[in-house]
Amino acid sequence: MTYSSDRYHSHRLPVLAAQKRYYQKNREEKLVKQKEYNGKNKDKIYQY
Repeated sequence: MTYSSDRYHSHRLPVLAAQKRYYQKNREEKLVKQKEYNGKNKDKIYQY
């Protein structure tokens, strides 16, 4: 039995949507943590 292109595309879209949600959520969390760190260590961070 082969994996038809219709089945591939019907399963691919939900996977892509889940990946997008996961990476968006993690990106937002990472930015919040980075801002907290920058606020706490403002005097130690070298500015160009």
